[in-house]
Amino acid sequence: MAVGTSIMALDKTGGFSDASKGLGTSNDAANMFASLTFGGAGYFLGKTSKYNMSDLLRSSSSYTGTAGKGETAMQNSGARIMFGRSKAERMIAEARRRDDSI
Repeated sequence: MAVGTSIMALDKTGGFSDASKGLGTSNDAANMFASLTFGGAGYFLGKTSKYNMSDLLRSSSSYTGTAGKGETAMQNSGARIMFGRSKAERMIAEARRRDDSI
């Protein structure tokens, strides 16, 4: 019972790191493993930049490829990831740039 309470406390206070998506198989697998095994690591990791896709891009059928990349960037937005953080930041910055140009 104490273990369950400890895990719940870690989860509520941001102690777990997050899994990533679209950063490459090795980064995504390493982040998934880290999120499950290294409890408390999230306290020492910074969050990635925030990104929210614009409604124009989300609703447009002309930019499906750009919208797909924006969805992937949104999943890594505001996450505490251990491996591939700089790659995630570049992905978010590129999605934001493309969104702004549309």
